[in-house]
Amino acid sequence: QDSYGQITKVILLTITPVLFSTTIYNIGNLLDNPIYQNIMSSIFHVSETTNSAAWGVYSGYYRLLTTMPIAIASSLSTAIVPSLVRSYIAKDKLVVKRKVMLAQKFSMLIAFPCGMGLSVLGGPINSLLFGEKVEYTSIIMIFSIFTVVAFSLSTISNAILQGIDKLNVPIRNSAIGIHIIFLLILLLVFRLGIYAVVIGDFTFAMTVAVLNSFSIKKYLGYKQEVHYTLVCPFVCSAIMGIFCLVFYKLGMMILPSNFIWTVLSILIAVVIYAVSLVFTKTITEDELYSIPKGNQIVR
Repeated sequence: QDSYGQITKVILLTITPVLFSTTIYNIGNLLDNPIYQNIMSSIFHVSETTNSAAWGVYSGYYRLLTTMPIAIASSLSTAIVPSLVRSYIAKDKLVVKRKVMLAQKFSMLIAFPCGMGLSVLGGPINSLLFGEKVEYTSIIMIFSIFTVVAFSLSTISNAILQGIDKLNVPIRNSAIGIHIIFLLILLLVFRLGIYAVVIGDFTFAMTVAVLNSFSIKKYLGYKQEVHYTLVCPFVCSAIMGIFCLVFYKLGMMILPSNFIWTVLSILIAVVIYAVSLVFTKTITEDELYSIPKGNQIVR
């Protein structure tokens, strides 16, 4: 029964902070390329071909592959946010805190194994998908675990703050987390080249995640749950990663086929991770019921 003018005003006032937050969130990566290219060419006199090749590995392989699990983790977690909003409006603090914990936990349950898988099998996965063995691709992919976890955690914490009507807080935290100065230090002082961009990337996301965590504690009184949200998924992912890497290496010794052993390693990794989650009691049956298709997953 509201007028179109009122509805438009509400929509604009709601989406504008979200758009600003997303813009600031991505502006750092937009500036990384010219900063990296200019410093490497003008100060260190690295050829344009070498710079472009390194940036191509970062943006074309690393960013592409790490963005996919971040999107999956964020989508699953934000499915919980609408119910979080209802509980927040009803002022049911205990339920709100539980839903915040679940949103972050499910995000990490996806982020850790995906990041670990890309870290230990980064080279084989790139060869499988792109058919190329580019220099230092495998080394860059080792950082995947940090990038995927940091961006997944910062993204879901942004969604939580927006869900409890603190739309401007993620904007402020993202602005504080801009990593340009840190990137300059890594490039000029430590001379890390393209690795400086990679490290600066996940450092920014982790800074935002930490600031968001403090904000969530401030407005909800929720203290970050560490054991089942961060430690257990990491341990299960580490177990998975070790088995996955050993299986791939042994397989390649028996029959040198990257396609066969990469695919089999990923399938085995899924099973090992799922079993690890159950045996370590990282996830419970009740928690699974709270996510989309939870009944089928439990069955």
